[in-house]
Amino acid sequence: MKKYFLFSIVFILFGVSSAFSMDPCNLPKYGSMVKKLSLKEAIETALKNNPDVQKALYDTKSYIAEYDNAVSGFMPEISAYVEYLHGDSPSSYLFKAIDQRKLPLDANFNDPGSFDNFETGISAKMRLFNGNRTFNSKKMAKEGVVAGELMENEIKNSLIYLVISVWYDILNANDMVKIANESATAIEEQVRIAGIKFKGGSVLESDLLSLRARFLAAKENLMEAENRCRIIRARLAMILGLDPSAEIDALKDDFEIKNLPLSYENLVQKAIINSPYLKAVKKQTEIANYQYKIEKGGYLPTLDLQADYYHDDPDFKFSKERQNYRVGVVMGVKLFSGFSTSSKIKKADALMKKALENERKVLLDIKMQARKAWFDFELAKERQKVAKLQKKDAQASFELVKRQYEGGSVSITRYLEAELARNSASTAERKAFYRIKKIEAKLAETGGNLFSLFEL
Repeated sequence: MKKYFLFSIVFILFGVSSAFSMDPCNLPKYGSMVKKLSLKEAIETALKNNPDVQKALYDTKSYIAEYDNAVSGFMPEISAYVEYLHGDSPSSYLFKAIDQRKLPLDANFNDPGSFDNFETGISAKMRLFNGNRTFNSKKMAKEGVVAGELMENEIKNSLIYLVISVWYDILNANDMVKIANESATAIEEQVRIAGIKFKGGSVLESDLLSLRARFLAAKENLMEAENRCRIIRARLAMILGLDPSAEIDALKDDFEIKNLPLSYENLVQKAIINSPYLKAVKKQTEIANYQYKIEKGGYLPTLDLQADYYHDDPDFKFSKERQNYRVGVVMGVKLFSGFSTSSKIKKADALMKKALENERKVLLDIKMQARKAWFDFELAKERQKVAKLQKKDAQASFELVKRQYEGGSVSITRYLEAELARNSASTAERKAFYRIKKIEAKLAETGGNLFSLFEL
């Protein structure tokens, strides 16, 4: 009765394993179709839809608007107006009547009485000089546009690396599912054979139970690998700017990063020359310098050109013979501002020095990132060599032990140890392979030229 019970459990497990034999990670959810994207398609989608890229584009647009606003400081301000005035004011009456060209010869200037007047005209004003503040504002805004574009490239550079990294995570996860499924299938077959032998009395109950325990552990590993695969795919969808529920998968291609640095020194040189972030930080230093010059211009005088053209008439009856105009230049000097100008200069000087220190810090950070990436690259290459040898030896050992086990010369424990070692070695080899790919992408990102590898 006990043998029959164990034999039934074996075949129930076999039926359950058949339900898991198809890879759920590669199956569409709720009947939808899984869309396989190439790496280039994924990167193009990310650059088009990712919120961080879109935010950077709007930042650049705002910097362009600031530049246009700064340029407007060199343009005249022109305005048109219409004015109606009613009053009983000798001075106003005198000036308005003269501008009307209708001053009576017998006017009583002390008591001219009430009057009405309509005035319409155009006024123009243009700043000729303000201590080079407008000029420096324009320069500063232009540097802001360049800095914005550089930060946009930096975000794209980082995003491309992130897409590549998650891309290889998906391929690695798919391989982990495949390895786990192969392991579960292999153990499943041994459970089936052992169940038949147990029924015939040629296999111990402990061996069957050990195989069954290993089979259940293998199925648990498979389920975890499948779940991990789905989570990584959802993360890729989010990075691409899509809903995490989008059913997408990574399509294997022959993408290869070319022109990798030959040494740490070469990597650092590339990073310093090409890094968009370092270039943007240097632009911020230049912006701070222009701000300092702007504040220093507060001590210099201003010079404005002003012009007015207008007509006056109490009945809105304007004529060319009674037109008025005036043109003049006005110079102003701020004699005292409560020390606000000197305070602004001190603040701008502190911000400029702070920008210089930040530039130095970013340079050190880039060198550190380059050093870490290079060390990780060297370590990953050595690990890959070891992982390949381990996989080869573990596979050979498993094949030998499997034959010995089927021939009855080794125990079930030795077989399970060899199978577990083969599974672990295969997993380690795949991880080492994709680790190299990701670190190569990291080297290109650190070198600041990952974006240039794609014709986008």
